[in-house]
Amino acid sequence: MIRTVVAPVAPVAQDRTGLLSALAVARSLGAHLDAAFVRPDPKDVFIYLGLDPTVADQANREQRTRVEADGLAAAEQAETRFAVLCRETGIAMVDGPTPAKTASARWQVLVGDPAIQIPEYAKAHDMAIFTGAFTSYHLLLENALETTLLRSGRPVLFLPEATGPSSPDLGHALIAWDGGGGAARAVSAWLATGQVAQRATVLQLSEASEYVAEPTEVLEHLSWHGISAKADIRPRGFDSLGASLVTAARENGAGVIVMGGYGHNRYREAVLGGMTRHVIRNAPMPVLMAH
Repeated sequence: MIRTVVAPVAPVAQDRTGLLSALAVARSLGAHLDAAFVRPDPKDVFIYLGLDPTVADQANREQRTRVEADGLAAAEQAETRFAVLCRETGIAMVDGPTPAKTASARWQVLVGDPAIQIPEYAKAHDMAIFTGAFTSYHLLLENALETTLLRSGRPVLFLPEATGPSSPDLGHALIAWDGGGGAARAVSAWLATGQVAQRATVLQLSEASEYVAEPTEVLEHLSWHGISAKADIRPRGFDSLGASLVTAARENGAGVIVMGGYGHNRYREAVLGGMTRHVIRNAPMPVLMAH
């Protein structure tokens, strides 16, 4: 069961649609959502600028004060916007755990590098939700998605901006099956949502003239959960792995792509890392990933 999720918040008003979608996911799961805003640490800013953060001259003190004040103001503005969204959707904001298995939300502020703070915070949650607005705001924020996938030990649900403010359809999954542990854990995360109402398509991509056996074990595993599943074995053709996966998801009418985010050795990780980036940048439907 997915009971707690964390959704990093982009410091832009345009994240409204993504946050509404994340709240809709929390409602459909009956889960608690922590909205995590990451403001910069003034010391980190100095390091990125190549300056010594220990130097205590007047100019440095003023710069630190300005960075601190701007970060606090941005966090306050974002919290106000989030509170409005919670009121609009009827989701209660709470200070801590409640026994009721209904959707709730809480505002949290983290300080430091998003690629470090978010993965650490996600470890204490069942799943992390990233919105399209968050990852497109700055390259550092896209890196936060990848580091969360690699280091948190938790599944990541990516909601593209095309998802809209409504709850995404998690009932029909395209499972990108490569036999790896990441794909297996992604399937477990999908099952844990409890939204697996009806069907799944298990995709296996092959190279030219390569024989790929039907994934009978995976199909049987899904059938034990009462899920009607079929196999889709197709050649990759001239497209990249990521492009072929997105095409298959479209053609099968999938509501969500379920996939392992990375492999387990350096070469494979580099290859599948590129595939993961292609999918999250181009898929029109949500992507549920695990490492």
